[in-house]
Amino acid sequence: MSLFLFPGPQALALMLLRPQHHRAQVVAQSTDRAGPLEAAGYAARAVKRILLVWACNVAALFVASVFISGISYSHDFWVLLLAGLVFGLVNSLVKPIVKLLALPLAVLTLGIAFFFVNLLMLYITSWIVPDFSIDHFSDAVWATIIIWAVNTILYSVFGLNDWREARAAR
Repeated sequence: MSLFLFPGPQALALMLLRPQHHRAQVVAQSTDRAGPLEAAGYAARAVKRILLVWACNVAALFVASVFISGISYSHDFWVLLLAGLVFGLVNSLVKPIVKLLALPLAVLTLGIAFFFVNLLMLYITSWIVPDFSIDHFSDAVWATIIIWAVNTILYSVFGLNDWREARAAR
């Protein structure tokens, strides 16, 4: 069973250039490219990516709490792990909706509104995780900048930014 319902662009080009009796063969070849081993490999890569993003979020929150006295996780590693998990979930589930709603404002402010979307995601995390706290708005602003910088560096080191290119190459 194939994960792809439609032939790729190369298969479509071949279908248009080949004679009629070869078209069925091209469609069959293009839909048979994802077997069970490739699906398992994709699942393993997805789990690895989720765990790496979680670890990066935990590291970024830790670095922010080290440099900013107003960010606290009660010096409990489990609270930091939970905050990293919640921060990742909030960023993957809530942030796309908020970014879509903030898009007109982002156009007017030339993208600065997206910084405040990231700030809101950090505040939502502090509201959900009981022992993870942000004392002042200025602490949240600086923490957002630090978290962005740490995540940018870690994503580059671990190649997490390259997942779209790798996905497009398949």
